[in-house]
Amino acid sequence: MTGGAGDQGRLDLDDVAPPQTGQGDGSVASASRSSRDAIGGTATSGSGTDAPGRVVRVIPDVAAVDRVFDYLVPSSWEGDGRGARLGVGSRVRVVLGGRRVGGWVVEDHVVPPEGVGLRPLARLSGMGPSPELIDLGRWAARRWVGPVVGFLATASPPTVVEALPAPPGPVDVPDSDARWMAGALDPTPDGSPTVVRLPPATDPIPLVLAAARLGDALVLVPTAAAASRLTTRIRRSGIAVALLPREWARAAAGGLVVGSRSAALAPVRDLRAVVVLDEHDEA
Repeated sequence: MTGGAGDQGRLDLDDVAPPQTGQGDGSVASASRSSRDAIGGTATSGSGTDAPGRVVRVIPDVAAVDRVFDYLVPSSWEGDGRGARLGVGSRVRVVLGGRRVGGWVVEDHVVPPEGVGLRPLARLSGMGPSPELIDLGRWAARRWVGPVVGFLATASPPTVVEALPAPPGPVDVPDSDARWMAGALDPTPDGSPTVVRLPPATDPIPLVLAAARLGDALVLVPTAAAASRLTTRIRRSGIAVALLPREWARAAAGGLVVGSRSAALAPVRDLRAVVVLDEHDEA
């Protein structure tokens, strides 16, 4: 069992470049108003004389389409509040190839190609991954040569989330063992992360609660069933905790988050500690 504030992990980067904001996954295309356009094609249906409005770049939720598309934000959205809620990471519905599909906004305020008539966004579906997780998903897709939509779907809420609940208050852990364990997670003098390893038979709850006292913390376990059991134990201690993926909105609001290994893409904004339980388990 491993835990620590800012745990470095053991991911072998193999000299792969880290994600960069705004870096595309493939070629950029425009979603034209013409239904005869092929997916990924561009069309010069616009006159190019009118100043374009706000344009966003979207990755469609279609595994076979490895490119991004530009869409126009409807002017009505700026007046009814949807424009203010729209940003990088937002989930949207767009028309692509003659049908409506889901997607994620990956760039905002894009300068579109000249002389191209853009389709408007069809719908704002709610919140999605943070810009940092968008970049991480795009990097992971390059690193493991897979479709980026799989990573973005994992990082997204399973239901529509339009707003986040109030963040939880600070964690007060009365347990003396947890208070002693918290000292083991104190930052080192040089500011480097602290890594704590526990013997196999040790109860992990004191370490989990100590991590929660540091601020937003993420606890990863091998399976969804194990995550559910651990969440129940933590709540019996009187600590607020969000279980992923079901409680995505609560996780994004801050505090302690528990999930299976896919929760490594959890929407934790100010991560202070990561606890990995039963790392050896291959489930």
